[in-house]
Amino acid sequence: MNKKIVLILAAVLMITALPAQNEMYLNLKKVFVSGTITDKTEVIEKAAEYPGAERLIADGLSFADTNASLFDNEQPMISLAAKAVQNADKCDGAETYNLVMNIFQKFSDSSVRQAAFNYLLKTKRTSDKTASIIENYAVTLLNERNDDEGHLLSCIAVLDKIHSNTSFRVLFDYASSPYLSDEVKSAALAAMNRLTDVYRISMLSIITDSPVPNKLSALQMILENEMNSDILRAEAAESALSTSIIHAGDTFDSSLIDLQMMALAELRRLSWTKSASLAADFFSVARSEFEAGNLLPGQFIEVIESVKELSVVKAGTLFTDYLNYINANVENGLSCSVPVVLAVISSLGSLGDKVAFDALLYVSYVSYPDEVILASREALARLKW
Repeated sequence: MNKKIVLILAAVLMITALPAQNEMYLNLKKVFVSGTITDKTEVIEKAAEYPGAERLIADGLSFADTNASLFDNEQPMISLAAKAVQNADKCDGAETYNLVMNIFQKFSDSSVRQAAFNYLLKTKRTSDKTASIIENYAVTLLNERNDDEGHLLSCIAVLDKIHSNTSFRVLFDYASSPYLSDEVKSAALAAMNRLTDVYRISMLSIITDSPVPNKLSALQMILENEMNSDILRAEAAESALSTSIIHAGDTFDSSLIDLQMMALAELRRLSWTKSASLAADFFSVARSEFEAGNLLPGQFIEVIESVKELSVVKAGTLFTDYLNYINANVENGLSCSVPVVLAVISSLGSLGDKVAFDALLYVSYVSYPDEVILASREALARLKW
């Protein structure tokens, strides 16, 4: 059979099938117009199975949009709206898209909104208005501590697909939430990381302007993102350490200490000597925190080591002043942390700054353990004249 005959037969079959399709459509249309809401829902389901009857799905969307307020989210109308939205991709177009978004806003039931998510993930259409609508809904879900993981993941997937820069903050809030599962947080973080146009400025803004727990989350995200440059990591760490100094006088917060230590450790890892003055300023803050019992000896020793490496010019004077302070306390019968004293003395020896001479020499005249006195003598021998 040649190609021309096959085409003719196919055309004949299509023409002969049209009356049957039209009859099916008309029968379904009659039921839709005259039937109950439940009947209409069944018509929408059947219309999805028959070519040419897709117009009834659009009729269902329009009916749900127009009459939503009359039925005040009653179950039959919810079922109709959900069924219509579930099949909206079969009659996709600008009008369908607008109807789905109208229904999303008018129906609070999660089954309707989940159906809308599924449609939005299929359609090629999108808009800035849609991004705003979904972002607001995402905030509501988070504030309500919604635990429907599948629904939350769909919400994130829609925001990821729309790819609007305005979604950055809500995605960050999802990624840093202590109430969400690791899977949901990971999905939000991945979507947020893909907003590359605003990633840097948004993350640095969070570190600068947000509460301490958010600062800590932002810094951690930046440091864990392998795609980030060392320059961005250093910028973030500097900003975090700088802003932590401002908050240092506030009520004690363990997350503030975590922020300080993470930022300082990163600057040390990068050997970011541009932060020399900042590191020197932070030493005074850390000293106060240690003396108040908010910083553990091990943490304070890390600060001493970091400041020694980052702020070579100022560290000698800072550590000398601190050793003089410790010497005076011990001389007056007060206790001291031996590991911390040893770290200060060792750092002074490494720096070799002769400004430390008197303070190191005086150690021998105070009631320190032998190991401290021995360390001070070794440090004295390393001073540069």
